[in-house]
Amino acid sequence: MSGRRLLGISAMGLVSPIGSNPRAVTRALFEGTRAGLVARDDLHPHRSVKVGAVPDELPATPAAAMSLDCRNNRLMLAALLQIEALVEDAARHYGRDRIAIVVGTSTAGVAEHEAAHAARRRGGVWSNSAQYRQWEAGGLAEYVARAFDLHGPAYTIVTACSASAKVFA
Repeated sequence: MSGRRLLGISAMGLVSPIGSNPRAVTRALFEGTRAGLVARDDLHPHRSVKVGAVPDELPATPAAAMSLDCRNNRLMLAALLQIEALVEDAARHYGRDRIAIVVGTSTAGVAEHEAAHAARRRGGVWSNSAQYRQWEAGGLAEYVARAFDLHGPAYTIVTACSASAKVFA
């Protein structure tokens, strides 16, 4: 079996309402915390509902990926920055054009899209900051490619809640 090479990065970055790295998420899962739940009054017209929310400040989008900037993509960036050294090692070893990106998502820039529509309804015109590229569900892989200067195949799987599982398939 010698001579076989690893065909992927065997590491994981995590950002979730219960933690922003694998160790914190594992600890929170075993403790059974509800710390990531926050009450929101803007999601249901007649009552407050609790939803999971990532409380941490997210990293800034690199200039190369700014046209695809949205909270969803910055969440991915926060997770990937946890394994950035491994990505860079792979890029040095195999070349930036031989690193594939396959990611799953369900929301893309929904929050930015809703804010842009609300602003348009109020003012009758689209805001200069409203960028269709932010809203495209398939833009996550391109965002990752631009943020890490990778040039291999880039695919986004968009199948709602099952997207992350389907990426592994």
